Amino acid sequence: ETLKSGPFVLLETQVLEYNKGAPMMADVISFMSSIGYQPCDVFEMHYLPNTQMLNQVDILFAPTGHAIFELPAHAESAIAPPEQTAILTKLIRALTQVAPNQCEVLVIDSPGHVVLGQYLEHGFKSQEMNVKRISLGEPMPECGAVYLMPGADTHEVLEEISKRNLLSVTGFPSLIENGQVALGLELNETHDIHVVAHAARLKAASLVLPEALRAIVRMIED
Repeated sequence: ETLKSGPFVLLETQVLEYNKGAPMMADVISFMSSIGYQPCDVFEMHYLPNTQMLNQVDILFAPTGHAIFELPAHAESAIAPPEQTAILTKLIRALTQVAPNQCEVLVIDSPGHVVLGQYLEHGFKSQEMNVKRISLGEPMPECGAVYLMPGADTHEVLEEISKRNLLSVTGFPSLIENGQVALGLELNETHDIHVVAHAARLKAASLVLPEALRAIVRMIED
């Protein structure tokens, strides 16, 4: 019943048997694992007085599969979300037009990338973009551009983007290389951020890059 009140559980565990009859740390972790919880953080470690012997650890547990176990956003993409959104905002606004108060960019979360979606949403908002964020499978609202991450590039999503002639953008160059996304960012050998585009995807969205932008874009013609 207690576990139903919240997703996190903080437990005091013993490494040395200072509390006779109480379960040891390994037993606590094993039991929590059996009911679907795993360690996500350590809050306190206590040592026996005047020794270096660890005897107590306070461990925070969360349900297996909770968003807290996702990779940090910076680990999911080579380019940090604040840098992505700052550059992509300029590109989106240069290539699309939307009605006042309409969504300028839609971020579609995919399984395992929810934290990245949150970072991106915050990043676009910090650029004063009108941004919406949905989970994969939800209906797509009217928007000027769609940010795709790995796993969100499903056949259904790509078909909807093509049907609406929407600009698709990303911070994952592999999605552009594979022809799923029209425009995005990549790092070169010296870790400078460059713009890369897929010619066929741009054409499908009826988009023509301005001459000044074409001069700095690496175009994929396949």
